[in-house]
Amino acid sequence: MVVEALRETFERGYTRGIGVEGVKGLLLRAYEDAHRRIVEMSPGPGKMGTTLTTAFVRNRMAVVANTGDSRAYLVQEGKIVAKTRDHSVVQELIERGIISEEEAREHPMRHVVTKALGVDLGVDTYVWELKAGDVLLLSTDGLHDYIDEGIIGKLVFGSDPRTAAEALIGEALKVTEDNVTVVVFREV
Repeated sequence: MVVEALRETFERGYTRGIGVEGVKGLLLRAYEDAHRRIVEMSPGPGKMGTTLTTAFVRNRMAVVANTGDSRAYLVQEGKIVAKTRDHSVVQELIERGIISEEEAREHPMRHVVTKALGVDLGVDTYVWELKAGDVLLLSTDGLHDYIDEGIIGKLVFGSDPRTAAEALIGEALKVTEDNVTVVVFREV
């Protein structure tokens, strides 16, 4: 349902010369449409929902949108230089200085999201400039809740996207208790 909403929104609204703000608007519209569809299909309030992170890349610019605790990372030379903000209870605790990033990994509420499509819509957008060799990584919490960011950066550095994705999933499957999805894009 969500992928269909994204596809339909971009088929209707995308034109070749659209700028960054236009792409942001399309992403927001698609998220709103997906949210509405999920709410309409749900058997009850809060019974059906999903997190979502998307990226639109053109002319060395990445427009990223996210809701929930799936993430996007910008990796340069093996180091994470930017990432999306999780919409979660533990992220709010980190930001208030109540727990550390390390404590968040083991916190009993680490999987409780505060925003999600179909539950409570909240979308953040980011615009990142890409340089040759930069990696854009999209992942579910089955990866980043279990694998240290330093290791994530090292696994994607210098590898082609397929090899990087396979390495990330392989590492995560050794320790994760969750599903794992990754998308890896390398700017040429």
